[in-house]
Amino acid sequence: MSRYGGYDENDYFEPTRHIKKAVNGRRVDDYRDEDDLYENRIEFEAVTRLLKSVVYHQEGLRANAERLKCWLCESEEFAEAWRDFVNSGGISAADFESFMAGKFRCRRVPRKKHLRLVANNKAPRIRLRR
Repeated sequence: MSRYGGYDENDYFEPTRHIKKAVNGRRVDDYRDEDDLYENRIEFEAVTRLLKSVVYHQEGLRANAERLKCWLCESEEFAEAWRDFVNSGGISAADFESFMAGKFRCRRVPRKKHLRLVANNKAPRIRLRR
């Protein structure tokens, strides 16, 4: 038996938190009209649409990554240009257009130079003076 059996398209989750607002520096409960409470309901159908949208966009990202990977394997010239573009800090389509036009200004990529943590796990030796 399912915990959420008997699901209906028009069902929803009730919001469990009260909406609070700041009044004169203090937070107070904002008891809204009942109509406003209906706007805060989370409908099952809306959750389903949101999850389907996430999956659709993830699949699109995977397909585009595969296409880029194929292009990098097929053309050594493109692979070298792409490496230079990424190493100079390019991240967007506009950056790539300006890079290919020779107008791209390299971004400084922060590098950790010599931040090394030296740990001494040995307990200090206690010396007793006489």
